[in-house]
Amino acid sequence: MEHRNLNLESVVPTIKKASVWVNTWGIVTFVCGILAVILPLTFSFGIALIIGCLVSVAAIAHLFFCIPDAQP
Repeated sequence: MEHRNLNLESVVPTIKKASVWVNTWGIVTFVCGILAVILPLTFSFGIALIIGCLVSVAAIAHLFFCIPDAQP
């Protein structure tokens, strides 16, 4: 098994790049949580709509893949 030499200088750029996304998603999650508390009916409708769209796409994919290829 090959051992990598991981020192602080090689890891810092990756951590800095990832920390921006972690902070961004943390802020987005916080804002969505506050809005969900303030507007529960709107958020529940939005979540139901998203889940419904995902289930519809999955159903269409199942129908598409269940039809066998017609071989002449």
